[in-house]
Amino acid sequence: MPPRASLASRALAGVIATALAACSDAPVGDPHAPGEQLGTFAVAASLAESTCGAGALGAPDRWQFEVRLSRSGSYLYWLNGREAIPGTIARDGASFSFDSLVRVEVEPAEHGDAGCTLVRTDRATGKLALDDDGANGFDADLVYGYTAEAGSDCTSVIAVEGGFHRLPCE
Repeated sequence: MPPRASLASRALAGVIATALAACSDAPVGDPHAPGEQLGTFAVAASLAESTCGAGALGAPDRWQFEVRLSRSGSYLYWLNGREAIPGTIARDGASFSFDSLVRVEVEPAEHGDAGCTLVRTDRATGKLALDDDGANGFDADLVYGYTAEAGSDCTSVIAVEGGFHRLPCE
């Protein structure tokens, strides 16, 4: 049975189907699993609040998923199966944070129309539960923020079923 973790989200739970992207000066190695493996954690998450609107992008209020974590020095990696999202781990060896950003083209620019590109920022802060054997879980807050990219016209995804209540939002 994998270690258990809880993730209280202050964010929109429905993630646009795309990989997270992040830039950093993190050490290179296996891009899918760098560093020492800490384990696979079963995450149960609940939506705490949203300025994006109820059910934006089909987001449920509760969801479950698994995440693998690894560590190399002061870097903690969130391994999503496609890439390793680098974060930092504090001097206490337990507190961590992740920041990433991804651009998602919702509607292409065509025939003089601006199109809609959303910028999603993800911020996670938390603390590993450590024992003599290593990490046995974690608690974290995760915030997804959405904004229309400069020059985009994203009015088509605002105030429509499955869209956003407003932009920007978290």
